[in-house]
Amino acid sequence: MALEIGLYVLATGALIWAAYSDIKSRRIPVFAGFGLLGVGLIFLLVGRLWIQAAFFLLAIWGSRGKKWGVPVAALGAAVLFVDLSALPFVLGVLFVLFIFWMGWFGGGDAQLAMGLLAVGSGWWMVAYLFGGTILVAFVLSIIERGGVVPAMRRLFWVLKNIGEEPDQEALRIPWGVLAAVAGLAYMWIWPGGWRGVG
Repeated sequence: MALEIGLYVLATGALIWAAYSDIKSRRIPVFAGFGLLGVGLIFLLVGRLWIQAAFFLLAIWGSRGKKWGVPVAALGAAVLFVDLSALPFVLGVLFVLFIFWMGWFGGGDAQLAMGLLAVGSGWWMVAYLFGGTILVAFVLSIIERGGVVPAMRRLFWVLKNIGEEPDQEALRIPWGVLAAVAGLAYMWIWPGGWRGVG
């Protein structure tokens, strides 16, 4: 319990630093991103999730290029063969790698997301990270486009043109702030706080 609280405190510091920096300069500090990756790895090792930790390390290394996609996906499949309960963690990490390789996610954002997925490897963290992102993006799109119908038209246009020329009208969201809110909610409110950790 004390170790988990200590790791949550370290993760909290990294998330707050990342969010502040993202608002101020649109950059995630290297030490905040790698710090959260380190905390995530420790969570996996303390939980004796050896194959998940190996997958996590390969995914971090594999973020260096798409050529690593097949080995990372193969080890992810092996993880699921051994432990199907790792499904949200494996899918979350693979999704983060995909959007990073597509250029839709910065390196610091990917580090925060992958670190948080290792800290909270269940569906709750996936819901906080990606469900929260979709909700915030949709609300901001409604505000910016002037209503639900224009926002939906814009969404369909984006889905139709994925992978084509860069979208000059894309929403610019400081995702480090969303990651911080998701991580803090997970660790200190639900389910963390309800387990007596927060």
